Amino acid sequence: MQVDHMAEESLVRRIDRLERQNRTYRLAGALVVLAGAAALCIGMSAPRKSLETDLLIIKDATGNTRMILGMADDGPAITMLDASGKLRANIAVTEKGPEFDFLDASETPRLQMFIDDKQVPRVNLLDNRGTQVTFRP
Repeated sequence: MQVDHMAEESLVRRIDRLERQNRTYRLAGALVVLAGAAALCIGMSAPRKSLETDLLIIKDATGNTRMILGMADDGPAITMLDASGKLRANIAVTEKGPEFDFLDASETPRLQMFIDDKQVPRVNLLDNRGTQVTFRP
């Protein structure tokens, strides 16, 4: 009987030790899960709402450049190209003011809109050689 009692006490001590270890491991596991969740939350913070660059080139699905946004020598510009890479439209803001140029398939300017030095809007229509045929205030 003495042996059974000692074996029972030994088992109780071993179970108590295992339960303490189990609580320690569960607490450590919970801390790891919380740390991982916190890292995910920090990594998933709100995206930046701005993008800063000097030049942005936009390509179509086949890899052809279709639009260029950037700074020209005299101000910001947006250049648009057709599927074959030819210049078809250009929008710019210069020291004089905004300018819009529309070009035909041979990259000849055909329509120009701008605001002149006196802040008067102007429209130029050009022929297939790029010669001005109409000028309207």
